[in-house]
Amino acid sequence: MTTQEKHILLNRYKRDALFRQWLPTLGILSRARQGGEVEIWYEAERALLRLRQETHWREVEVQLIYTDLCGRYPAMPVFCLAVMAVLFTCLADAAPSADRAEENPHAPICVAICAMLDNDQRFHALLDAFFSRTCDNRGERVVLPVRDYLAETGGEESLEPEEEASAVDGNRALKQMVENALKRDDADKLNALKLRLYDLENPALTHPLIVRINERIAALKNPLPVTQNIFYEGANQINQSTLQSPVFGTGEAERTIIEK
Repeated sequence: MTTQEKHILLNRYKRDALFRQWLPTLGILSRARQGGEVEIWYEAERALLRLRQETHWREVEVQLIYTDLCGRYPAMPVFCLAVMAVLFTCLADAAPSADRAEENPHAPICVAICAMLDNDQRFHALLDAFFSRTCDNRGERVVLPVRDYLAETGGEESLEPEEEASAVDGNRALKQMVENALKRDDADKLNALKLRLYDLENPALTHPLIVRINERIAALKNPLPVTQNIFYEGANQINQSTLQSPVFGTGEAERTIIEK
């Protein structure tokens, strides 16, 4: 995963209250080189996708998910446990409240995870660290919204980082094309480019670009008087002379999770 892909995913994950609740604990692991926050959450998302696709034997599938993690990250057992701990809380979050856990439609999967990892103290330490954070950094009580991660269909929010990075690259290329066009004194080509931007039907991206194009077209149709340009050049020379003057400025001016 590239740095750009991590940045894209992190911007999405930060909008998730459950991720923000996990972040201090995942940060401890990251600083101990036991897996980055984004990578752990991304693997949990992949696990959720696998469970979403398995409609009949999800409590069996979760066993295979953990086996697959251990096979792909044999030197990082704590990383694998962290993914499973995050996955457990994502599934548990579908319960209406703490005292109505039996109403959670994903209770069998949660039971399967606990039965599988019940003897691993590191797994329990991760969950303890998560649940012990009852107040946020502002001293306010943490209240997580009920959310059924398995019931979500995905869509734009579940794009793979490669696809999101490709979209970002495309937007950057479009902006660069507009920048290049603005440097040319051709109002007709700018108008043609503006029509192409309207066709994209993406106002969040194209509106600021269209505004700049309109400003440039207006400037080309109504250039400033020559005397005004001369004034600006003279003022610029005065400013440069002042900044170069020697009058201005002088040279003197607790136990960790891993230990558990």
